[in-house]
Amino acid sequence: MSNVKIIADNYCCTGCGRCELFCPYGHISLKNGDLGFPVPFIEECKDCGECVKSCPWSDEYSDDEE
Repeated sequence: MSNVKIIADNYCCTGCGRCELFCPYGHISLKNGDLGFPVPFIEECKDCGECVKSCPWSDEYSDDEE
């Protein structure tokens, strides 16, 4: 999975909104999560990975083995 859902699911999302801004398809919106803070809601992921690249927490959850 190459989207920010794993970051939000692990409560690491800060709600900065970068993923929403960088999604080239406009499929991410911020909504209040379980704790009342904004988290990404992904409507239809195309797995392009742009949201993960823009996320400040992406290094913690990278699938890449570079």
